Amino acid sequence: MGTRAGDDARAATPSPGRPGAPDLGGMLQEIAATARTTLGADRATCYACDVRGRTVAAVYTTEDDPARRAVLARAIGRGASELPVWRLQMHAADPLLVIDDLARDGRIPPELVGRLGAGAFVGARLEHASVVDNGSPALLGALYFTFARPRHFDEEDVRRARGLRDL
Repeated sequence: MGTRAGDDARAATPSPGRPGAPDLGGMLQEIAATARTTLGADRATCYACDVRGRTVAAVYTTEDDPARRAVLARAIGRGASELPVWRLQMHAADPLLVIDDLARDGRIPPELVGRLGAGAFVGARLEHASVVDNGSPALLGALYFTFARPRHFDEEDVRRARGLRDL
């Protein structure tokens, strides 16, 4: 069942476009669910981006808490200048951002960390060489793994996160 952050009901996301077209929203929701299981995260969230507008177009998450879902949904229609986590992710050389302890790290505002209920975090930029914007791979979205408590990510965790990113 596909869901979008901000929806009151956990209903399937309709497939826009042609009848019989793949349900992109449903696929992105399944990617979030698989990501959560693969790394044992408390939550996984997939942000789909409007490549031309460089904004968040949709949010698919495994989060059940309505207040946290609302925080995630606020990203829709916003770009990196308004989203501290996305801005940090975009300026990182590595497309995989790993933070073992968000409170100690300090790169993400503490009030945001609190609203998200996050202790540790892995973020993966979703890009593909076949989609280019101004000569560089375009940002198609981001996949975030959130953990309620700080934790150490070992090489295997990082390998699995990169594998999901590269799907």
